[in-house]
Amino acid sequence: MKKHSSKKTHGTVERSARIDSFDAAKRGFPRFLFASVGNKSVVLDCDYECVYMGRYEQEFVHLGYPHSAWHVTLELARLNNGFGGSRVFWVCPCCGRRYRYLYFVSKMFVCRKCGHLNYAVQQHTKDALSYYDKGIKLASAKLGCCDISDAFEFGRRIPDKPKGMHWTTYYKILGRYMRYQDTYNRKTLAEIGRILGRLGG
Repeated sequence: MKKHSSKKTHGTVERSARIDSFDAAKRGFPRFLFASVGNKSVVLDCDYECVYMGRYEQEFVHLGYPHSAWHVTLELARLNNGFGGSRVFWVCPCCGRRYRYLYFVSKMFVCRKCGHLNYAVQQHTKDALSYYDKGIKLASAKLGCCDISDAFEFGRRIPDKPKGMHWTTYYKILGRYMRYQDTYNRKTLAEIGRILGRLGG
């Protein structure tokens, strides 16, 4: 039985309801706010509040779900855009950082990192990633190639022949490396095809 990557236990951005601070600010934080999931939307009650604290002001948005007890308050942050205006961002309630998008996870809106959300394309099976791991280890140990930064680079990178290595030895090791690479690419493309098929359906 195949085991799966731990990333499979995480939710995905594509399947999580999200709210867009740019869109909400553009529409003046209307009475209703839309949380989108793909091409569908959930309507939330929205109440904008500006609290003046001396010379400073602090902005909040209170969200609720119609006819339910659920509600959440989110802080807003503004950054000057250099053209005399400003852009509005949500402040993630978990990490305090500014984000355009927050995602609905465990009954609250948080950033992608705090919500432990991956992009669907990242969720390769462990079987595919094992070929990436084997290829990286082989390239490092046998070809002295230690600068392959991620799986996307691995999919197209061909390590150079180390100085002093016989060409016969190099091609033998390279052939093994490219088998790992080709298998990884095939499995990754198959996974992307399945994802696109689900999104298109």
